[in-house]
Amino acid sequence: EGEVTFLLGDQRGVPKAGSFVQGPRGIPHAFKNEGLVPARMLIHVAPPGFERFMAEFATPVASFDSAPEPVTPGDIQKLLEVAPKFGIEILPPR
Repeated sequence: EGEVTFLLGDQRGVPKAGSFVQGPRGIPHAFKNEGLVPARMLIHVAPPGFERFMAEFATPVASFDSAPEPVTPGDIQKLLEVAPKFGIEILPPR
């Protein structure tokens, strides 16, 4: 649901709802909801382990209907500190 912009390497696009996007390991990738309404997507990550990364730095929301919390400088700092422990390199925005 909604519109999510994906960046895979040098390719940028906004796939339609129901589309499949594959972001292979080793290829810089990012996604962002740049639309005016909430977006929903299903993410499948293999091999397992990414869920431990998310659990260590992310903050759970009360429900799926909760409004998003604004990102703080502390959130960014925590992400940058935790990512290397999981072999994840955070690149600067392009």
